[in-house]
Amino acid sequence: VRLDAHRPYNVTSGNVVLNKSNIVLQGGGMASTILKWHHTSGSVGGSLCGQTYLALCGPTGVDADVNWTRGYAPGTTDVTVASDSTFSVGDWVRLKSAFPAEFGVGNSASGPNNAVHVYIARISAKLGSNVLRLDRPLRSDFSNAAAYQQVVQKMHPISNVGLESLTVTPTDRTNPS
Repeated sequence: VRLDAHRPYNVTSGNVVLNKSNIVLQGGGMASTILKWHHTSGSVGGSLCGQTYLALCGPTGVDADVNWTRGYAPGTTDVTVASDSTFSVGDWVRLKSAFPAEFGVGNSASGPNNAVHVYIARISAKLGSNVLRLDRPLRSDFSNAAAYQQVVQKMHPISNVGLESLTVTPTDRTNPS
């Protein structure tokens, strides 16, 4: 989306959310294309769909949870899941850990939705028998995965999204200059 140079763009209500791939707000230069938010609260900045006026975020994000069938030590690249039918080579996945073993805390009642650790990787191969090979080794100790309800979720990330050659700034309503 090309924004004209030499003019400010005033946003007096609402948010700008870029949540589809291949969208770039392109200005005519940082000094000549300015997005100004005229709000009394909140913040301006990148966000994962948080409470900011400018958010870069993907669509709904992930598919349903698929459980791991056992735990994994750091350095592991092959992960066994309950079913690999929803995954393909090249998919991005999010491995959620309710409580990684190195923290030494937690219980299964907390579940993966209260995750303290998330690991993101791509599937580089499907090895059969529900084994997925990750493109990079695990960095954390997930050896207690079966006990603490770890799950793998297929992600749907957005790509080629951003801001180019413009300035983004909040403006206090008491001083709208």
